[in-house]
Amino acid sequence: MARDGLAAINGSNLLTAISPFKSTIWNGFLKQAEIAATMSIEALLGNLKPYHSMLHELRGFKGAVTSAENIRKMVEGSDLCTGKMKTKVQDAYSMRSSPQVIGAARDAVAYARSQVEIELNGVGDNPIFVPSSS
Repeated sequence: MARDGLAAINGSNLLTAISPFKSTIWNGFLKQAEIAATMSIEALLGNLKPYHSMLHELRGFKGAVTSAENIRKMVEGSDLCTGKMKTKVQDAYSMRSSPQVIGAARDAVAYARSQVEIELNGVGDNPIFVPSSS
């Protein structure tokens, strides 16, 4: 009815409807960033110590833990892991901090998703009428 037309043009409702799709797209971008980081590590014979899970778990940022784990999984079985290839003692800061950077983006996307889920499951009417319980 008339109210449905208002819902269709209300920015909040429209943005809430689009947001789950954008969240999925952003997760794809994050995976691509981790793939690019892994390829760079391989190409530059990077040191894998900065991607050790314990380092990131101690810091406590969930996104960085996930990102480092994903990078380690992709490099698994590589000559860098087996020790057949000599690596640098320390890589460029931009390489060794990739789990923190990608992880921060992961955390931001996860937070945005949680807020969208609250909005999707919440009451968006204005005004909100609550029937009396007596």
